[in-house]
Amino acid sequence: MDPLPVWQVVLPAERALLTTQKVDSALRRLRLWNWTSVLRKVIVLCTLYMVCLVGVTKVTTLFFSWLSQELARMSLVASTAIFVAVGMCMFLLPPVPGNAMHSSRAPLWGPQEPMGPHTTRWDPIW
Repeated sequence: MDPLPVWQVVLPAERALLTTQKVDSALRRLRLWNWTSVLRKVIVLCTLYMVCLVGVTKVTTLFFSWLSQELARMSLVASTAIFVAVGMCMFLLPPVPGNAMHSSRAPLWGPQEPMGPHTTRWDPIW
């Protein structure tokens, strides 16, 4: 077997270039772009991304806060069904933060009380 070559034959046309011909042709094409337009579009896309990221997080947190208050007034069966339905719909939306969803489930769990000396781990079940 012949060993793989670790060198490349440099053509005379490439000797004047600082890079290979492929990189030089790519750089020549990039120089033709209207960079003001490209960077303006990048700024708009980044701004939309940040608005979506921050805005959706805030709106979702407010929605789940309202939902928690409304579910606290309902029966356990109704509130669980509504919470699961809303949770499944929200789970399918990519920008929805998970921490808002998890913090809104408190009305379903009920008030948390510290364990005293005479309570066991299984007392909330009974």
